[in-house]
Amino acid sequence: MKLLIGCTITLLLGSLAFVPGLGTAQADADSPPPGQPTGLLLDLNAEPLGVENTQPRLSWIVNDAGQNEVQTAYQVLVADSLDALANDEGNVWDSGKVASDDSTNVLYDGAALEPDSIYYWKVRTWDSNDQAGAYSEPQLFTSALKDTWQATPIWGIIAEQEEVDEDAPTTTRGFLFLRHEFPVQDKPVYKAIAHVTALSPETAAQYVYRLYLNGEFVGSGPERGFNEINRYNTYDLTDMLQPGEDHALAALNYTTIDERFLFQMRILYEDGDSDLIVSNGDWMALDGNEAIVDQGNAGFGAYFHAPREGLNALHYPFGWKEVGFDDSDWHNAVEKDPIENLLASNTRNTELYPQAPARIVEKAENHYFIDFGRNILAGIQLDVVGEAGQEVEVMVGEELLEPDAVRWDMRTGNTYHEV
Repeated sequence: MKLLIGCTITLLLGSLAFVPGLGTAQADADSPPPGQPTGLLLDLNAEPLGVENTQPRLSWIVNDAGQNEVQTAYQVLVADSLDALANDEGNVWDSGKVASDDSTNVLYDGAALEPDSIYYWKVRTWDSNDQAGAYSEPQLFTSALKDTWQATPIWGIIAEQEEVDEDAPTTTRGFLFLRHEFPVQDKPVYKAIAHVTALSPETAAQYVYRLYLNGEFVGSGPERGFNEINRYNTYDLTDMLQPGEDHALAALNYTTIDERFLFQMRILYEDGDSDLIVSNGDWMALDGNEAIVDQGNAGFGAYFHAPREGLNALHYPFGWKEVGFDDSDWHNAVEKDPIENLLASNTRNTELYPQAPARIVEKAENHYFIDFGRNILAGIQLDVVGEAGQEVEVMVGEELLEPDAVRWDMRTGNTYHEV
């Protein structure tokens, strides 16, 4: 059997070697051109929103089906519109054909990027036979706001202390609800880019805001900054807007140090018109500490204080994320001082997706063990049917105490027990 296989290979190789006219040079000349580059990254980010760098670095994956092929040159086009890029017009930067095998960290070298602007880029490559491939699909990126902030930081007041004690703090610490409704003009939306932050991630070492649009989760943040830098997140909300409709922005916030929330969104319409939505004293605020009760530290000692978020549904403002909610008993937000040293986040935005349990064990009446099959960074979503005044205990952990019981008072010192 081994001899037969050997003979077969020898015959195949021999027949290829003596086909008339099929030399190495001709085989190379007949090889297909490179394919479209894929995996485009800008500053190593697949979703580059709020780019701070004035000279970001571009990367891509070279795709060439030819054997032993290499990239010998590339061309990058950057434009301020998809139409220009579709016409192979790099009206912001056309690198021309650059003889290079570089496909990572290629330095942008075009016109100065304007703040709070939208750009698109694409790239093509050449192979060892000087054949040009097709351009990649375009990638959108947006530039950072820099000094173009027009929004005002806001927070909420403590209702029961309003005009009572001049020496007492007048703004909430802990949980805060913020909301604002705005219209979208009845015409096609080109892009809607939002910039959001809140202070401070200390000492909870976790999110300060969770942002929603018409009840849908947008994102949470910001990341912790260092060297006195404060970070903000940038989101593309274009697909979440409906022309001619009213919309509701809602933010659930938590902090015990500083109290400032900041939001700015520019809605660009296809006809060139635009609207600017900003945080200011027109937003409505509600002290959230009755609805979401800090039941103690889920963190560990002096390292951080992350609240165990007990929910009191009797005080929760159900529907507050939706258009048309009655916020007449809320208060106008308090305008606060500007936030210094603001830079766009250089990490990918938080995404939220459901994760179903791997198994559920009913241990007794209304007593369940829920196993997700692995450790995950998550929150708990429950649909509960009951009567006012009833309590639901939730205990979460990363380790089993026994086969169907979780260790919620963890050996690390963390405590995950909420009511």
